[in-house]
Amino acid sequence: GSSKWPADTNAMGAAKCAMLMQIADGIKDMKGRKEPGSSLFDGPMNVTPSHIEFGFSGYVWRVIIRADQELKILEALRNPSREAITLRKLLIQRHVTASKHHFTIHGVNTKYAAAGPVVRLLRRWIASHMLSGLIPIEAIELLVASVFTDPAPFESPTTVSCGFLRCLDLLSNHDWARAPLIVDPEGHISSEDRADILIQFEATRGPEFQHGPPMYLISPNDYNDDDCKWTPSYTYYSPEKVVLGRLSALAKRSSQFLMICLARGVTGGQTKESSWSSIFHETPASLRSYSALFRIDPQLVVDSTCSSTSSNYTLSRNDQGIITPYRHSMEKILAGPKTLRKKVYKNLNTMESTVMLGWTPVDDIVQKLRLHFGRYAVFFYNEFCPDLIAMLWRPNAFARQTYSAMNSEFFTPMEHNWIEDGLVTTNASDVLRAIQCKLHNVVVDSKILDFRSTFEEEKKSKAERSKKKAKGKAGAVMSSSEGGSDD
Repeated sequence: GSSKWPADTNAMGAAKCAMLMQIADGIKDMKGRKEPGSSLFDGPMNVTPSHIEFGFSGYVWRVIIRADQELKILEALRNPSREAITLRKLLIQRHVTASKHHFTIHGVNTKYAAAGPVVRLLRRWIASHMLSGLIPIEAIELLVASVFTDPAPFESPTTVSCGFLRCLDLLSNHDWARAPLIVDPEGHISSEDRADILIQFEATRGPEFQHGPPMYLISPNDYNDDDCKWTPSYTYYSPEKVVLGRLSALAKRSSQFLMICLARGVTGGQTKESSWSSIFHETPASLRSYSALFRIDPQLVVDSTCSSTSSNYTLSRNDQGIITPYRHSMEKILAGPKTLRKKVYKNLNTMESTVMLGWTPVDDIVQKLRLHFGRYAVFFYNEFCPDLIAMLWRPNAFARQTYSAMNSEFFTPMEHNWIEDGLVTTNASDVLRAIQCKLHNVVVDSKILDFRSTFEEEKKSKAERSKKKAKGKAGAVMSSSEGGSDD
């Protein structure tokens, strides 16, 4: 809100970048003078035009400068450009909506001690079924907040296991197509607002309940002052319908299995198939349901105990006490990949040269795959143990399409049954080759389970036509022979 900010958005961005550089220089000066507390800044610092990243007390922090004057300048534009509109939406989402969401979730976690661990457990369960990145973390937090603040007809959960079971029941039993999920921890949404939300939801869904965001999740922070409407801030674009359907089915199956385990008194000491931990595993049958599987180089996998196929949830003991799977995972993540570890001696301070911030090659490559090939397929992986990337063709990926020279990449012409608006279709072979080219530095093996190439389809169609011709010839021969016998 300072009046000393520049009056131009580009100049303001340069000023914020300069402030970030000053913060980095100040931290370096503190460490050079060895001031009290400066030793907590461990690891390198990464300065970008939008943020600064540094290590502090064993965690990585990202600092972003908020300038309210920047929003005021963008709001005052009479004819804003497309870039200005995009920047304003980004700033509102990052600085306004995200801040309100943080305070909402902070209030829930402060009031209910089990809410935070439930968020962590639910996120681990979602990742174990290779749905990482397809469901926003904010949506997961709002689901947990709904379970704790709106538990009717039950009371609020008091344990992590109870809260996790309630979340699974909510995911599997809520009618996402016909009803919005309104999360209001502090009672800020009035009855009139709820009526408006229902009206807007019905108008968005349509008479067949087929339109709009599949997960219509509304919180008090989702009111848009520009158009005076309630719009989902974090679930407008994701999860997709196919992802939400898979999530609901997995939640139902996991909830039923956990209830059976509780009724029978089954613990983690049983077999892999009967243990409660099996809900965090992908079965061989579920892996065969994908179109393609890509095996990641094991050297890039930091923590194999979180794998979707062979995770380990057993407790261990040492001189310091009980070692939980979470602590074991954090120690492995801190150590990093074995090939990148350096020998560190006690008398040398080499923390800055051994720590790498934000080094997530598998996460980055999955984002690129979703960006470039998302219209053809859906990509699945486990962010905590990315040892496998799965791909599933979209149902409309191989539909006939109109030919256009401007958009002819990954297309192949149809060889038969031409129609005016359907001369080409997707060439699965080219798409798979392009995907494997993107993955050549991180993948050691791949397996194609659903190879829908046009060549194979054409072979099938030619075989069917040849069969029909053979049947026609056989019928003609039979009719001619029958005619000769009558003579």
